[in-house]
Amino acid sequence: MATRIFSSDAPILWTRGEGCAELADLLSPVPAVRSEGDLVRACVRAGADAVVSRRLSASFDLVPQIVPNDIDLDSCGSITAAVSGGPHSPLAAAVAARLGRATGLPASMVCAYRDD
Repeated sequence: MATRIFSSDAPILWTRGEGCAELADLLSPVPAVRSEGDLVRACVRAGADAVVSRRLSASFDLVPQIVPNDIDLDSCGSITAAVSGGPHSPLAAAVAARLGRATGLPASMVCAYRDD
């Protein structure tokens, strides 16, 4: 059974940092929510699906973390999620799909493997 990464109506939270608000706005099906103060409390209060922040936190695992890194969607022709069999592959695919829908760009999931 597939695990659903995002619900259809839960907001995406964002923290301060370059590109965080913009990416959260694209990913969130409802207005994205600015997180201030305690991140756990903010996520619970908002019923958030994920948080967009400037860096990953190993001590935070309540919801998935998404980190923008030099995203320039104005010059993109497509969105690609590079995945493998790891635990973050479904999240990468879900983020690519949401970005594709939000921007109108074609989105795909790509997996490379060794053919023995």
